[in-house]
Amino acid sequence: MYIIQFGEILKYYDVLLKGLLVTLELTVLTMLFGTILGIIISLGRISKNKLIYGLSTGYVEFFRNVPLLVLLYIVYFVPPDLFGLRLEAFVAGLIAMTLNSAAYEAEIIRAGIKGIRDEEREAALSLGLSKLQLYRFIIIPHALRLIWEALGNQLVGIILGSCITSIITVGEVTYEGLIIGSRTARHFEVFIILLILYVALSVIMSTIFRVIKMVFMKPAELE
Repeated sequence: MYIIQFGEILKYYDVLLKGLLVTLELTVLTMLFGTILGIIISLGRISKNKLIYGLSTGYVEFFRNVPLLVLLYIVYFVPPDLFGLRLEAFVAGLIAMTLNSAAYEAEIIRAGIKGIRDEEREAALSLGLSKLQLYRFIIIPHALRLIWEALGNQLVGIILGSCITSIITVGEVTYEGLIIGSRTARHFEVFIILLILYVALSVIMSTIFRVIKMVFMKPAELE
């Protein structure tokens, strides 16, 4: 009879903690770069320039329809074969996840920008703001308030999706957990602990997002 022994896994708590920190680092960097790239693409999606609009739309449609695993393999395995350039596993994972996340974030941000009333734009322009200032001080901050919860959901998706990078040996928490499982032959206990860690990390990050909204985005609640 199989006897559950979590103690065998908890001996490797330092390894799990190291993997959890890598997961957190990968998540935060993906969200950061994905948001920056997503803002740029979203602006292209509402551009009146047909070329810019077409390229931005093509990006969104392409990366939203390519499985992340396939994209991960392409980024990690293709450059060495074609260019003799081997990326570190973490860098390849970050690039693939950022390209994927940016496509979804671009649509989220575009929806936020479209949600701003024309009257607000006209009022800002009447104050003498340039188009760049309009986006920097009015549209982007206001749009972020409107889509903050959706971005929080995207962050949770990134956390949960980061486990796929274990396939190319990124040392995140799932990868470290698999190694511990192979050493101890305690796969059931390992996956239960991984489940708890992912739920805890997702809840913590979601809570941080909600706190940020309550503290810094109160005006959006009063409109």
